[in-house]
Amino acid sequence: MIRQVQLKDFRSHVLTNIVFEPFTLFLGAMGAGKSSVLHSIAVTLVGQDPIINAKGEGLAREIRSGEKEFHVGVKLDPGGLIDRKFAEGRHSIGIDGNYAGVRQQQGRILERLKCSEDVILALLDPTPFFSREEKTQRKVLLQFMSNKEIMAPTLVRKLGLAESFQSVGQVDLLIKEIKEDKVRTLNREIDTLQKQITEPVEFDPTLKVSLEKLLVDLRRQRDELIRKQSREEEWNRTLKTLEADLVTVQQGGLLADLQKIVKDSAATEAEGRKVIIGLKKEYKETSDKLTERQGEKAKWEGDINRLSETMNTVTGMGKKCGVVDRFECPLKEAEKKKMIRQLEDDMKELKEGLEVLVLETQDLARKVADLEATGKAKTAEIEAAVKLQSQTSSRIVRINQATASLDQHRKTPVGAGNWAEELKDVAGKIAGVEIDIAGLTKAQDDASRRSLQVADVRDKQARAEELKSAADELAKLKETLLAESSGGFVQAMKGFLATFGLGEVEFHSEPFGFTVNGLYADQLSGGQKVVVEAALRVAAAKSSGLNIMALDDANKLGEKARQKMAGLLAGAGIQAIVCSTTEIEPAGGIIPPGMAIYWFQNPSIVGPTSVRKLG
Repeated sequence: MIRQVQLKDFRSHVLTNIVFEPFTLFLGAMGAGKSSVLHSIAVTLVGQDPIINAKGEGLAREIRSGEKEFHVGVKLDPGGLIDRKFAEGRHSIGIDGNYAGVRQQQGRILERLKCSEDVILALLDPTPFFSREEKTQRKVLLQFMSNKEIMAPTLVRKLGLAESFQSVGQVDLLIKEIKEDKVRTLNREIDTLQKQITEPVEFDPTLKVSLEKLLVDLRRQRDELIRKQSREEEWNRTLKTLEADLVTVQQGGLLADLQKIVKDSAATEAEGRKVIIGLKKEYKETSDKLTERQGEKAKWEGDINRLSETMNTVTGMGKKCGVVDRFECPLKEAEKKKMIRQLEDDMKELKEGLEVLVLETQDLARKVADLEATGKAKTAEIEAAVKLQSQTSSRIVRINQATASLDQHRKTPVGAGNWAEELKDVAGKIAGVEIDIAGLTKAQDDASRRSLQVADVRDKQARAEELKSAADELAKLKETLLAESSGGFVQAMKGFLATFGLGEVEFHSEPFGFTVNGLYADQLSGGQKVVVEAALRVAAAKSSGLNIMALDDANKLGEKARQKMAGLLAGAGIQAIVCSTTEIEPAGGIIPPGMAIYWFQNPSIVGPTSVRKLG
């Protein structure tokens, strides 16, 4: 299991340390950095993040803004300590403090975990399984279907395709390779050869040589005509465009106006940035003051509640005690009235002070909102100025380039010619010669290769039949293996889903995948997808040997469903890491053994994530 993870300058995390239990729950608002912890584990163990890799952005995007590198350490039991450091130009992986090349170390990590990259990513990456491509779903699921060695059928071994298999996935991949690559290639080659086989014909070899020489000369003429025509068309088109662009510049001093726009927009940007700096400072001071007043307000409200309880106690004094009637409380009525008047005066003073605090808190809250609105407006103004400055600068550059290009273009005029007619004449001659050469070539090939082609066709047909038979044997083996191995996998899912009343789970080989009550994943609701995702990951974790799973977006379930899910995962016999989005920090309390809850908080959009263990 995963014992501990430490992130330094990874995404929004400055320095975060998390100690895991068999069941670990991450809570926090959207964007607070919960899923980033799961991404960091995937990046450390297999060196990639599927979403980032798909965008071609690389690991540099994972470095926290303003920093130059990130560092992630993952402590496994068993498995030791894996730590990864990444900076642009430097990349290293350590296993128990021993550092080596990235590819070599990743192989050692996978060997320790006894799993493939696909299995680790399917179980620990927060990307939902059903949002992955169908071919990826197929590849991963088939790895979970069988983990025993399977002997290949006799014909498959005879053809040298395989001796044995470690999973249904390997059988499936070989079937696809035979059908979609080997047999299809053979059929295409057979079809091509059969079309080429002709009756022997007589031809003049010297005629073909002379025609090929003529064709070379004609093509040279055509290429020269095309170059001349293209140069004249480009020259005229460029000259017309450049002259049109410069007409506006020559009228009314447009260039000077554009330069003034650039200068003014730059000044607007600079002034706006100064204002933003002031607004940020005032916003922080006001927010801090608001927080302080809210704390004072809460304290005064507590004092009022305690004073109210005291008044109730004093009011009850002087009456006979409820337990033994013969005892009376010693407080005199006059003393009690005096105490009540004093308490009422204190209560009035507290309430008046609280009213002042409430009004001051409301004013501060309005001021914070006004500062936020002003900041957004000023930011939009700066962005507009920067955009105008960029657009205008680009236009000035284009004008200067157009002026220089026009001067240069006028120095190199070209002549004119009737290119269309000349090209048409040459193209006709080329077409005629090519037809003649093609006819002679076909006749020559038919005469020289006919006997070899017939024999080749027969050999390829025999090979294709053998491969088809081998594919049929593999298909039978695959169906048998799926019937034997999918039962336990699907049964594990059924047991998990039965608690939620989602219906029957069935495995299908064609089309490949799972249905719940007859519906595929894309037809289920968001909450149902989360439940199916959890059931699939639990079953996959148990069958893969990597008894660890991560589940994101658990907040799509209702409160009761989440509690039920937590109980099932905690008792599943595997380590579960669950992320759930919530805007409200839960109240503290006693956390059961074997369970850890962490609260993630991101104070602002660009601020660092803070993580606190609850309980």
